Amino acid sequence: MIPSKILVPTDFSETAEHGVQYALELAKALGAKVSLLYVYAIDTPESGGQAEEILRESEQDARNKLEKAAAKYREHAALLSTLLANGDPSDAIVNTAGKIGADLIVIGTHGRTGVRRMLLGSVAETVLRAAPCPVLAIRLPLAPR
Repeated sequence: MIPSKILVPTDFSETAEHGVQYALELAKALGAKVSLLYVYAIDTPESGGQAEEILRESEQDARNKLEKAAAKYREHAALLSTLLANGDPSDAIVNTAGKIGADLIVIGTHGRTGVRRMLLGSVAETVLRAAPCPVLAIRLPLAPR
């Protein structure tokens, strides 16, 4: 099956940026659409009038960051839409993929292994295990030795 809906999560890192670039080129070649997803997480007080205000401000800040990132891809504007989610990144990516009917998730990864992966966790690995569709993990090119 040729993907027509590609979900690309971003945290605005260099690694994620490489994944976005890869997904856009792939979408262009396949005639697919790309949804750029940013997952933000906030801790709010459980009660009080300020909780809603904090949520609104955090969401607006996240939306601004996402739109600024998407603006870098003006030449791909016809292929690209943006999505925003709040919560655990792995869960939000998997849930969003199911919700939008993504055919493919393209995710940047640091490629950590061993103890470093265990200590830092791996969003890409968790998504790979739980995703409702294929996942393409993209690493930064290695520097020549």
